[in-house]
Amino acid sequence: MDQNLIYVKTESGENAIQQRDRVIQRSVRMVLILVDGHSSVADLTRKIGNLQMTENALAELEKAGFIELKEEDSEDSLLAESQQVALEIRNSAIENAIYSSKAENRKKRALDESRDKASEMPASSLPSAFDANDELENLASRFSMLPPELERLEKPIFADNRHPEPESDARPSRPSLLARLKSARVSKDRALDDEPIKLKPVRHRASEGKSWVARFFFALVGLFVLAGVVLLLFPFNSFVPDLARVFSTAVGRPVGIREMRVDIYPEPGLVLSDVQLGQGNEAIRISQISLLPDLGTLFSERRGFRRVVVSGTALPLERFTRIPAIFAALADPAKSPSIGSILLRNTDISFSGIVLRDAEAEIQRDSTGMMQALAARSADRNLTLVAKPVAAGVELTVEAFAWEPGEGSKFVSDSLGFKGLLENDTLMISGLDIRIFGGYIQGDAIVHAGAKPNLTGTIIFERVDAYRLGDALGIGRRLSGSLAGNMRFSANSETWMNIFSAIAGEGEFNIQRGSIYGIDLVEVVRRGSEIPVHGGITSFEQMSGQMRLGPEKNQFYNLNMASGLMQSTGLVDVAANGRLAGRLELLMKGSVNYTRVPILVAGTLISPTLQPAR
Repeated sequence: MDQNLIYVKTESGENAIQQRDRVIQRSVRMVLILVDGHSSVADLTRKIGNLQMTENALAELEKAGFIELKEEDSEDSLLAESQQVALEIRNSAIENAIYSSKAENRKKRALDESRDKASEMPASSLPSAFDANDELENLASRFSMLPPELERLEKPIFADNRHPEPESDARPSRPSLLARLKSARVSKDRALDDEPIKLKPVRHRASEGKSWVARFFFALVGLFVLAGVVLLLFPFNSFVPDLARVFSTAVGRPVGIREMRVDIYPEPGLVLSDVQLGQGNEAIRISQISLLPDLGTLFSERRGFRRVVVSGTALPLERFTRIPAIFAALADPAKSPSIGSILLRNTDISFSGIVLRDAEAEIQRDSTGMMQALAARSADRNLTLVAKPVAAGVELTVEAFAWEPGEGSKFVSDSLGFKGLLENDTLMISGLDIRIFGGYIQGDAIVHAGAKPNLTGTIIFERVDAYRLGDALGIGRRLSGSLAGNMRFSANSETWMNIFSAIAGEGEFNIQRGSIYGIDLVEVVRRGSEIPVHGGITSFEQMSGQMRLGPEKNQFYNLNMASGLMQSTGLVDVAANGRLAGRLELLMKGSVNYTRVPILVAGTLISPTLQPAR
């Protein structure tokens, strides 16, 4: 039988206790009395002292319907627990009373044994703990609190006066009342708490080591934060006048500094804002100078900077000849600290209105600190420039790809390269090589810096697409063919974008395998009337002549065009407003003779007209 089962009296069982004749056997009746709905089978066994008898009595009572298994409630309460504890105390008191009366019972059984041997009980039956009315009275006198079942009993308890069998003096070992109360309290607490008991984790040496690492890390971060706050709040601007005097002595000219601070990110260094080198119109203004210190020189006699970054400045090449003197002063170890590399960022390098914007550059120097060259490149890296100071001025080397002289200009070169010498405000270009419009242009030129671009030079050109050149010059796509020739030129313009439209000069030209659009010489001869001819096309194998370009008009003379059996000569003037005026003489070769037809050219470049002359 399961020792944890708990039985409760049925209504029939309650009546059986009141009617003593229904349960005659004393051992079974005692078990029925002790069933209270709280004591388990194990508790009843401890109270009675005989496991086999207890289980047999419970089975008999359950079969007779006097007891039944208790249905456990899903929820318990503190009141039910208190009643259970009180019942435990009462049961413990009853058990102590039973064990106290056993000694007296044994004495009485010994006196009655000789007189009543015939009425001895079988060995399998259990002697009753309540044998006589005096025992019940004695028990009532010893304890002031009895179970309700005992209070309802009438004397005598059992139907006969047979004495129980002698029992062993040994009492079963059982926990103390205090231990049982503590156990019941712990069980109740665990039942009310859904979560398991959490134990505090044991700290090991590894976790202690990690805690020290975390402390060190947070201390280091705090140190950096504190240093940043100190740098932000430190009054560096109070040292600006002294620093300006030091730099003025170093570069040999006045230096103005508006603000000074210390930056930590991306690199620690000293930052100077709104710096001005020189005075007046000759001054060079710099948005920011970053001085990155050389930590290896902090404890040496001459401290230095491993890199100096100059950002946001305009550098006209016309003033470039004055820059080497600054580096000559900086090279003196007695006046200035040592300086490593010098970089220029977001720098506008200009000459005579041509600006290389947002360029990056580096100042190249020799071992003594003297300036050797300025190497720069455009933001899109399409153009590179190297400026090298020499005794006569500044030597320039320029290479460019997909370069245009101004924004929106149609004169976009495939490549451009030249070498030049800058003397004061004059740039002398030699070795000019421009790849443009499918051909190339080579020559020399002189550029005079000033308010307006001024350009003179000589060039030769080969295999230039006349169709694309005419479109860039603004005369329209009126001529096609491969253009070659030479020209001496000069140009004065408001901007470099319009410089090619302002070219004046003289030269010769030759066009191979081309066409003239808007003119039909053959149609003029065929009609033979004075009615003007509009439109058409005249193709030729070769056309050559001379040209004279100017701001008022462009003149093309000594024209000679050959196309099969047709040949023409003459001249054509193109005014600045696009008006045409000219005279051609057309020669048609026959099998026997020649036919000469004079033709007048009029109209405009957009709509030329031809008609026979009188």
